[in-house]
Amino acid sequence: MNSKLNIINSTLLFPVSDLTWDQFIYPRGSKSEKTINAYAEALEIGAQFPPIKIQRVFNYADGNETTEATIIIDGIHRWFAFKEKGTKEIAAVEWKDDPLDYEKNKTAHIMEKI
Repeated sequence: MNSKLNIINSTLLFPVSDLTWDQFIYPRGSKSEKTINAYAEALEIGAQFPPIKIQRVFNYADGNETTEATIIIDGIHRWFAFKEKGTKEIAAVEWKDDPLDYEKNKTAHIMEKI
């Protein structure tokens, strides 16, 4: 993780490219292009968005290997808008301070979405 802590409001400035959209956590089958486009347009005129919510995990299945990842708990449309605009960092807050075992906690991640 190569994030920078913003002491003023306890958010992380997190590299957009280091985040993962987990289909299990976000069980919706699709994202809203309309929402992403609206957010991207808002970014162009200087809109400020609340931080997304993330969680560092280990024991994350990625293809045929198990690895560490940082998954998005809330804010995929904002994340996609930032990616679309080529923004390198996004404000984020961690759900839990310490990395969690993904396999043991993935149901809790879904419950956080409800």
